[in-house]
Amino acid sequence: MKKRLKLRNAILITIILITAVIVLIFGYVSSQQFEELLTERMVDDYQETVNTMQKNVETLITYMEDFTKYLSLNQEVQDTIIEYQNMEDENRILSQLAVKQKWDKFSSQLIFSTSMIYSLEIYTGENKVYTYYYDPMESDAKNIPDEILKTANSQSQPIWTDLLTLRQYRSYVKKPDYGFAVVKSVNNQLSGRVGAIAVYVRESSFAEILEPKKEERKNRYYLVNADDTIVSAVNKEELYEKANTTLELSKEEYEKCMQDGVLLKEEKGQDPLLYVSRMIGKKGIKLVCETTMDELGEQQNSLKIFIGIMMFFAVILATVSAWFVSNRVTKPLGELMGVMEKIKTEDKNSHLRFQERDTGEIGVLGSRFNELMDELDASMQQIYEEQRQRRHNEVRLLQAQIVPHFLYNTMGIISSFIKLGMTEKALATIQNLVSFYRLSLSSGKEIITIKEEVELTRNYIELQQLRYIEYMEYTIECDEDTENVWIPKLTIQPLVENVLHHGLRPNEEKCQIHISVTADSPNEILKISVYDNGTGIKEERLKQLRESLETGKSITKSFGILNIHQRLKLIYGNKYHMEIESQEGEYTQFSLYLPLKGSREGETYV
Repeated sequence: MKKRLKLRNAILITIILITAVIVLIFGYVSSQQFEELLTERMVDDYQETVNTMQKNVETLITYMEDFTKYLSLNQEVQDTIIEYQNMEDENRILSQLAVKQKWDKFSSQLIFSTSMIYSLEIYTGENKVYTYYYDPMESDAKNIPDEILKTANSQSQPIWTDLLTLRQYRSYVKKPDYGFAVVKSVNNQLSGRVGAIAVYVRESSFAEILEPKKEERKNRYYLVNADDTIVSAVNKEELYEKANTTLELSKEEYEKCMQDGVLLKEEKGQDPLLYVSRMIGKKGIKLVCETTMDELGEQQNSLKIFIGIMMFFAVILATVSAWFVSNRVTKPLGELMGVMEKIKTEDKNSHLRFQERDTGEIGVLGSRFNELMDELDASMQQIYEEQRQRRHNEVRLLQAQIVPHFLYNTMGIISSFIKLGMTEKALATIQNLVSFYRLSLSSGKEIITIKEEVELTRNYIELQQLRYIEYMEYTIECDEDTENVWIPKLTIQPLVENVLHHGLRPNEEKCQIHISVTADSPNEILKISVYDNGTGIKEERLKQLRESLETGKSITKSFGILNIHQRLKLIYGNKYHMEIESQEGEYTQFSLYLPLKGSREGETYV
């Protein structure tokens, strides 16, 4: 039932995921297209606003230039400047006062007619001869650089100065005023260039144009000169600052904005920022604007909500549809799985079969399953008999290998003892031989206790020690709580035989053979270990031996070891494994790991 639910959930989740992916892709594509259209529309709208502002700035500049041209062409201005220059020394002071009174009257009418003009100055050559201030308490300091005057005198068009500080700090004035001067040479048709006139325009006149609307409080507008310095802004603290620093743009971003006219800056977690730049005529002045496109973020959030609602209903619809489809598919499959689970958990010889009710694919699958189970039952019975017979044959073969030379050698030794009059030694040898064959044959039993297997191995070593007494010594350690554990017969003896045939060192110190049988009770593991400090195994042969255990293919002189491994693997399956450790010239150790809950006498294994 659990697997049936898993299959149903898999179908449900698959359909839901497919639906969700389709909706997500659709939503993503729609969002991208909508965002592009929205961004394009907002950029166009904002550029229209900036273009209008550009025209207003250019109109103000043109107005001030025309106003300055008008003053320079005014006949009264030209005549009074010529009169001022041609005064006789004896009446010069009085004459200058008279001329300045004319200028005062003329200037007051002009300046007080508009709040944009701050003051008016008249120059003869490079000397300022007259100043009229909107604020009569202003100082007489000269603000226009000589280079500007020289340029103005050499050109016919008005010249604009850079941003000037117009009002000095005084005890009652806490902040300066700023403005620009428009300088134009005064040329008389008869006398030629007679001087220059400078009209001071308040910077606030431009700042009023740059003032954002009430709904655009987050926008910022600046006039920037050729050196990228801010020369007009609503916030006077930003004057004389570098534009890219104030706008928090890198030099590369700022230059791109100046070159392309538009820059869209997007940073993760923040509303996009749009920058627009426009050139103001040919004056080297630029209009630079920044706006926060928070409306774009609001539209994106609305779209996300819409997509979320659409996804929710799509998933609900897909879930309901998938449930009906998956239930139709998984119900008969669940019944088939139930039969399989019963066969798995109940008797191996159970003849449970699937009840066919469906004529479709599931019915065909159930029919094939029943046929397969019938064939499997027959095959398992055949394999069981074959493996049982094979196990009997392997044990007999192992016993047969022990008999010939071992028995003949032992009988020869007994005969020698008798000839030498060593009857007690001969009797002890006969007793060991009888005990060995009694245990190894064990009335045809395949399973014996650890105690019997250890005794069998001890008898075998005692008999072999008659031949190899000069080359070997042995010790056996066996935990008492393992003595009654049942294991397959001839499990330890072939490992000892392998040591005697391949591990002894002739003409050297005795080889120490140590056999240990221990129990790891917490992990339910029985460990049987055979260790010797003999010749060891060469690295290449050790590799071949380990491979033979994995593949089951025997190599020269390894039949006994492979036989043990295959028999134990056949009985215990994955609960058993063998480890071989060796170093040439040092030692060899075979370790067998078996389930501690061993076999019981008379049990049959497949």
